[in-house]
Amino acid sequence: MDKFLFSGIHTRKRIMKYMSYRDRICNLLSSCPAGKDLPLWKD
Repeated sequence: MDKFLFSGIHTRKRIMKYMSYRDRICNLLSSCPAGKDLPLWKD
């Protein structure tokens, strides 16, 4: 149960990291739809 909880927190942190990364690119492009289409979910 603890391992599952830990992995859930880790996944949430990774998602937050990717979200902020995507937002940064979105700001650079000044176009959110274009930012969303970038393949940022790959490692």
